[in-house]
Amino acid sequence: MVISGDTGPNLGFTCFDGGVDLLIHEAIESERLGANPFLVFGTGHDVTAASAGKVAVASRVKCLALHHLNARTGQHPGTARAEAAAHFTGEILVPNDLDTTEV
Repeated sequence: MVISGDTGPNLGFTCFDGGVDLLIHEAIESERLGANPFLVFGTGHDVTAASAGKVAVASRVKCLALHHLNARTGQHPGTARAEAAAHFTGEILVPNDLDTTEV
């Protein structure tokens, strides 16, 4: 399991080369509303479900879980899942706080 939090999209995860069962990645912006590249302080990157999906593909993870959604920017669970699924065809979870999952 790998957790990405409060960062920009990081293709450094590709070093895991398919050995990760679960990537937990933040998705605080909605691609469809136009991502704000400065929401993650100091990174200059947008952190969308779409960018998380791209990282999941490049890293060849088995499952992607999106967290840190921002409902104020339209990043609701269904929107986040659809934006990630445009890039990543594996299992996508959009858990609520305190949810658990088996790996």
